[in-house]
Amino acid sequence: MKKYILVLSSLFIFVILNYSIYQKEQIKTNGEIVFLELRPVDPRSLMQGDYMRLNYEICDRAIMSANKENNSGYIVVTINQNKVGIFRRIYDGETLALGEKLIHYHMKYKRIHIMPDSFMFQEGHAQHYQRAKYGVFKFDNSGNYLLTGLADEKQHITQP
Repeated sequence: MKKYILVLSSLFIFVILNYSIYQKEQIKTNGEIVFLELRPVDPRSLMQGDYMRLNYEICDRAIMSANKENNSGYIVVTINQNKVGIFRRIYDGETLALGEKLIHYHMKYKRIHIMPDSFMFQEGHAQHYQRAKYGVFKFDNSGNYLLTGLADEKQHITQP
């Protein structure tokens, strides 16, 4: 009986993990591209190797509107003609207008952070990402999103 429960539990976990991977692959393949402007941050870690810490321009604008009592919430952004996300307001539960998207944030040390706040890349490829100006996100129709890469000022996605 214990063996049966172990096999069933393992199968259940396997199905859940693979479904999560499938959902993320669908976002990467079919998602709408949105660029979020970056602010420069230190690109190196001794323990993790080469990576870029990310800070987003919309965080600086959102901090003025954020309720300091809430540690997390959503930022409403609109997408301009260049597919760049522009800060509109802090989400209060109202219905979103056409073209608006929600980005989850959390407050830490009186600053707004959007996750992911780092982008890992293969060691030795730092020069390819030094001129990154945008984080490249893909959104699905349900509002889920992933950081899929970095882009330069002309919105060319950086490839090593």
